[in-house]
Amino acid sequence: MLKDIIERKYYGFYDKAENWEDAIIKSCKSLEANGAVSSDYSRELIECVKSYGPYIVIEPGIAMPHSTQRGENVFKTEIAFTKFETPVKFDEENEATLFFTLASKDPEIHIENIQKLMEVLVNDELKEELFKIKNIDELKKLSEKYNL
Repeated sequence: MLKDIIERKYYGFYDKAENWEDAIIKSCKSLEANGAVSSDYSRELIECVKSYGPYIVIEPGIAMPHSTQRGENVFKTEIAFTKFETPVKFDEENEATLFFTLASKDPEIHIENIQKLMEVLVNDELKEELFKIKNIDELKKLSEKYNL
């Protein structure tokens, strides 16, 4: 999965976000730049969080922005990785520095992507290393180390 993210240039590294809305916008930038989603997709994600709360924070430090709706703003099924040095606060209980942003057009590929993401999320050692990386070169090294 990390190899695909790197190869397709679906990644971003930032020092901080102004707030959680800004973090979601930044987490969508590489998807937008590569034609996977429209510029409205980040607004759709923000509205979902406003409506349903910070459901995208799936475990401490990790967010998985995704829409609960089948949107016309998605053109490809992809995953993007975004890392923030400063944790992004959603509320008093939820914050994240790693964002795995999902875009889903094809349900079968989407399920495959979620399964690949789960391979990352169940590997505690890999997650700890992801929290420490600062740039694409370090992400490439992790991809090679874990063959993902």
